Amino acid sequence: MCGRYTHLLTWSKIVELYRLTLPDEEPKGLAPNYNVAPTTVMPIIRPAGNGRELVMAGWGLVPFWLKLQDLGKQPYSTINARAETIRTAPTYR
Repeated sequence: MCGRYTHLLTWSKIVELYRLTLPDEEPKGLAPNYNVAPTTVMPIIRPAGNGRELVMAGWGLVPFWLKLQDLGKQPYSTINARAETIRTAPTYR
């Protein structure tokens, strides 16, 4: 899986394309990015009541066995799975 992408849409274009109902103003931190990495907080569109909203969010897989309080203490990368360990690694169970 490729772990990077480009985000070039402006706030007005996003509202037009996805017919957003919330929020009314541009979220803080929304800017073009030519090299979005897995750790970058970026916009996502999600259902909101009878419409759609844009929120800024991070992405990645958090294993079920990782306690939430541990997230701030240690970075945990699950961006790429290795073929030789995917069947035995607890992360992908």
